[in-house]
Amino acid sequence: MGFGHFYGKFEGTMQIQERQKIVEKFRVSELTDIKGDLQQCQKEQDVIVKNQEVVQRLREDLEEKRSMLLSLTGIMDKITKENQQLKLKQAELQRLKDHLEDERQRIRSFLSQKEALMAEAQMLRRELDKERRVTDRLKEEVAQLSSRSARAGGTADTETKELQARLMELEKKLNFEQQRSDLWERLYVETKEERTKGDNELRVKKPKEGVMSKVKETFDAVKNSTKEFVHHHKEQIKKAKEAVKENLRKFSDSVKSTFRHFKDSATHMFDKARRPHQRRFHERKDARAERCEKQQECPGHLRHKNLDEKSWPQKPLHRHPRKATVDSFEEGSNTRKPGAKVLENTEQGPYRSTAKGCSGVFDCAYQESMSLFNKALEPIRADEFNQLIHSYLQQEVDHFHHWRELESFINGFFHNGVFIHDQMLFTDFVSGVEDYLEDIDEYQRYDNDVFEDLDDYVYRHFFGDTYSKQYGPR
Repeated sequence: MGFGHFYGKFEGTMQIQERQKIVEKFRVSELTDIKGDLQQCQKEQDVIVKNQEVVQRLREDLEEKRSMLLSLTGIMDKITKENQQLKLKQAELQRLKDHLEDERQRIRSFLSQKEALMAEAQMLRRELDKERRVTDRLKEEVAQLSSRSARAGGTADTETKELQARLMELEKKLNFEQQRSDLWERLYVETKEERTKGDNELRVKKPKEGVMSKVKETFDAVKNSTKEFVHHHKEQIKKAKEAVKENLRKFSDSVKSTFRHFKDSATHMFDKARRPHQRRFHERKDARAERCEKQQECPGHLRHKNLDEKSWPQKPLHRHPRKATVDSFEEGSNTRKPGAKVLENTEQGPYRSTAKGCSGVFDCAYQESMSLFNKALEPIRADEFNQLIHSYLQQEVDHFHHWRELESFINGFFHNGVFIHDQMLFTDFVSGVEDYLEDIDEYQRYDNDVFEDLDDYVYRHFFGDTYSKQYGPR
């Protein structure tokens, strides 16, 4: 065997080895690629896992935010409901405040009315003091008359003694009325003390918890105390007012009857002091009354007087305490003008009759107009009445020259520009104005007929068709 055989075999082995190396390199390269792919896949899987974790966290965050949103929505609904309830509570609170303010205003008006009644009671006391002084003067006059009679050679007659006894009785009644007038002051003091006590008890009470409970408790306490306070003292003042009115009525009746008797007894002392036109006035008035009874054709003011007596049957007269009969008696002893004469008649005669039970100018005006004419009437104003009288006189007479005296006379029956309905009937006032005009000297030659339709003219103006239908021609 030669060397060629070994050479050829070695070369083939080398080629095989190279091929094997190439194959191994290829395999190594493939393995490297596969390994890189595996690593890449591993990385991608890691990224996917991380992304899944992120997505999971995002889902959890989303769920949490969703639950939070639902919670916030519930809170918003709750806040909305609470706001609505708060608005309702505020409206209720405002209503309670308004009601409380109304109650306070009612209490203030009640207290002001009570103070006014107290002032009226003090005024009544002053009037009683005035009556007392007048009684003392009349007592002195009676004593002087008795002494004159004694000096003339005789003792006091039976009439003078009777007058003295009546004056003593009147003085006792004045003392009694003085004591009764103290009732107002005592009621005022008791009312003030009880109100102070009620306020102190209201402050001591403990309020409940919560704003609304405090407000409601305060409101209920004030409301209850206000109702009890008003009811209690209204009853007290009503009873006292009725008692004072009744005593004043009895006192006024007694004073009127006593001094009417005294005046009748002393008429002969004052007849000489009267002016002739005053005596003529009474004669004309008596003649008109007799003619009215015979012919049954009474003028307007007499018709209304009869109608007034039918409208209010069996009712006592309402006499205002400020118009004392004693004053009219004292003034009767002086010489007067025609206007003063009518004033005397309005204070002493039937002109003083107004319906008992009315309180204040508006109430008395309403009662009189509804009772006589079945029509509501506001209180008569002075400017309207003066203008009405002006137009009437311009139609009836030429060149009327007594405007100033007439206006002065008329204004004496008006207070603050409004007629004193609470002191006398408006129909009586119209009759008084008619008598005043007829009593003027220059119109006495007309036989009392020139101003006879004054009342019809006035009533038609104020009551219109109502007066025409009831009292017009039939």
